[in-house]
Amino acid sequence: MRPEGGCSHKQDPNYRFHRMHYCGVCKAMGNSYGHKTRFLLNYDIVFLAELLSEWSGEDLEKWGGAYQAINQCFTMPKAETPMSLQYAADANLLLSELKIEDHVEDNGRLSWRFARWFYASSFIKAAKQLEKWGMDMAEIRYWAEQQAGREATAPDKSIGLEAYIQHFAEPTAQLTALVFKQGAIAVVKPELATAAFDLGYQFGFLAYTLDAFDDVERDAFDRQFNPLLLFYDQNKTLSDEQREEVRNLLYQIQDGSKACLQQLPLDEARVDLYFSRLRANLAMQLYQERQVQLRFGERVAARWQQARDYAQQLTCDAPLTMATRLRYQMLSVAVFVAPRTPEYMGMGNKDASMFTWMAFLAAFIAAIGLGVVVGKKQKAKKQKRKEKRSAKKLLQRLGSIFNCNNGNGGNCLAQCCAGCCTACACACCESCCDSGCQSCTNNCNEGDNTWFWILLLLAVVVIAVTVLLIILL
Repeated sequence: MRPEGGCSHKQDPNYRFHRMHYCGVCKAMGNSYGHKTRFLLNYDIVFLAELLSEWSGEDLEKWGGAYQAINQCFTMPKAETPMSLQYAADANLLLSELKIEDHVEDNGRLSWRFARWFYASSFIKAAKQLEKWGMDMAEIRYWAEQQAGREATAPDKSIGLEAYIQHFAEPTAQLTALVFKQGAIAVVKPELATAAFDLGYQFGFLAYTLDAFDDVERDAFDRQFNPLLLFYDQNKTLSDEQREEVRNLLYQIQDGSKACLQQLPLDEARVDLYFSRLRANLAMQLYQERQVQLRFGERVAARWQQARDYAQQLTCDAPLTMATRLRYQMLSVAVFVAPRTPEYMGMGNKDASMFTWMAFLAAFIAAIGLGVVVGKKQKAKKQKRKEKRSAKKLLQRLGSIFNCNNGNGGNCLAQCCAGCCTACACACCESCCDSGCQSCTNNCNEGDNTWFWILLLLAVVVIAVTVLLIILL
């Protein structure tokens, strides 16, 4: 139920009515369940909010100031939320939870599991709020659990396409119908409950069938359940005749939705507006280009073949020279990297020639830039390694001065400081002795003066710190 192009402009008389409900439901979700839930907003719930406000006769001009401020996402309301917007916000969370759970059961991807965890507290809060509205959550859970069982028990194909799809779509249709029905009761219009239930059922049936039609190729690629693939015994896509049969079914459900709209207390212009939205969006989805999903290797091969075919078409008439061959290869690579190039460039030989040499120049400049970047990185790494080696050598030299032990285990620095050239320090103190190791006559006892110098060093440090504290204080 996305609005048509005309409704996206402020000149359209229905623009403000739709945007007030769209922004209003979004802000109501943010107020009640946190701003993170605003990403879950969808147009179908906004459509329900529009219906509810019309059924309840709400005066939009009396809504709070923030609800009047359309397209101002950070202007949050402080006044009480209108009933239609609050119920739509609660229902949006419920349907979002069911959708996420369905994806988790289908493929179990981490992204969907994360989404379930991320919104868990909001979903629980919304369920409690819907119970206050009078929603039977036990019935909601019942129909939600029916989906897996329906998919496991396929009916006989002789019943026809509509009844076959309806068997699988029943849980979705029932859930949507219950949300619409309870919405009518919530805005104190119980007499509309049956008509609202029928409209919701048609919308749920349509949504399930359209989703199956859109996902035929994706489900076949991912080996996921799809009722249309099962009905037609296909494993990749549907034939043109089969697609047309599904389209006719969707148009039939669409007409049923219009009949349900006409049963509601809406003026004819409003019914035409809603049906026009539905018809326009459905047509856009039904006739979009179908793309058969391929494995990664198949996609790469098909993309490369498409690029070479295009390059061949542009160069086949030119004389076979080295320049032509270079142009062919370059054009193939360029179109492979940017597959949509042919759509914008056309088939003109002059344009192709210009594009080829521009691609060559761009590749040449990119290669130079890449070489410069790589060269700088290599130079930086080399300099870093050089600095590490210098630091390592320095540490080794300091270690040889402060921690070199001779054969008897004495500390070299301590021995030198104690007696210049004692017998046990000759190996490492020769350069610091005035008269050489040969003139030393004293014998060295292991570790004789080590503790003396340690205590002396500690005393110097204590004295220095004491003097510094006296000066500072």
